[in-house]
Amino acid sequence: MTEQLNSTVHYRAISILLIAAGHCLNIAHLFPRAYSEQIFSNFIVGATSLFVFVSGYLFHHVFYPRFSYAGFVKGRLARVAVPYLVLAIPSIMILRQPDMLTQEGQMEFLTTLANGNLYWIYWYIPFICLTFLLSPLHVGFISLSARVQIALIIALSIISLFGHRPVNNIPPWHSVIYFAPVYLMGIFVSQHRTAMLALVRGKELLLVLATAAMIWLQTEMGQIKNSHKPFLAYDGIDWMFLNKLLFALALFFVLERYGRTPSRFTRLIADASFAIFFLHPIGIYIIIKTKTFPVIGNPWLDLLLATTLIVGGSLLIALALKKLLGSRSRYILGY
Repeated sequence: MTEQLNSTVHYRAISILLIAAGHCLNIAHLFPRAYSEQIFSNFIVGATSLFVFVSGYLFHHVFYPRFSYAGFVKGRLARVAVPYLVLAIPSIMILRQPDMLTQEGQMEFLTTLANGNLYWIYWYIPFICLTFLLSPLHVGFISLSARVQIALIIALSIISLFGHRPVNNIPPWHSVIYFAPVYLMGIFVSQHRTAMLALVRGKELLLVLATAAMIWLQTEMGQIKNSHKPFLAYDGIDWMFLNKLLFALALFFVLERYGRTPSRFTRLIADASFAIFFLHPIGIYIIIKTKTFPVIGNPWLDLLLATTLIVGGSLLIALALKKLLGSRSRYILGY
């Protein structure tokens, strides 16, 4: 593994842990009532942007040098869309129980599948699949001058600031627009990595402080967690977008400066990140239905326990399936 990819191993591991923890807030009864809980919620929620950023980074670093549209789309869909269909289709039939003998039931089934409106985070799959399909635009972005690239990222960021995330994270095209500048920023950082590392070196703390200041500002503005609305409706600025864009950059440059060779455990979490992604909402759903949380009664400790159980359980299932099915497990869990 090259030194350039060492930081992305840490990055993917941290991202999936933050995503899972953010989804465990409610079952741990860590509701953002106190100011400290609001600050923490704005720190931990929205970590999907980190996934998007590193996806853009890896698109340029790994796939662009040998880019083939057909090969790229086929490979990405095989690892993402196929496991999604394997898990989502039975989940829809069990949870939604659409009447497949009627046109309404069939339409409900297809709409739910197309939008990913299932569990908490499956919306990400239709969104990222659309992003993969748009990869010729990303190749075109790479061919632009750095100045034009920056101008485009800024213009798209302004749209995201006022567009916010979609209601219930659907439809997917709204998410594509919202996260486009984050994905492009990942591409930009990979493409201009050497120059950016030289520019930021010694200033990583400033990025961390800027991120902390944005989290504080978002909280002061009364925006707790993600902001969702119809695309054309006006509801002010989405501070979470700026929060997580700064967070994505700060985390990357800190890991580039201080991240050493990943441990075996970190690499394991990173490699299984998609499997954890697919499985953890199912675990949370089971916890909700069985009402097993809170356990300790202290929301902070319950959050730590819930996140550990959810991530650990998902990882163990992923490892067991991989041992049982070998390389075929990627068609079930993307791992």
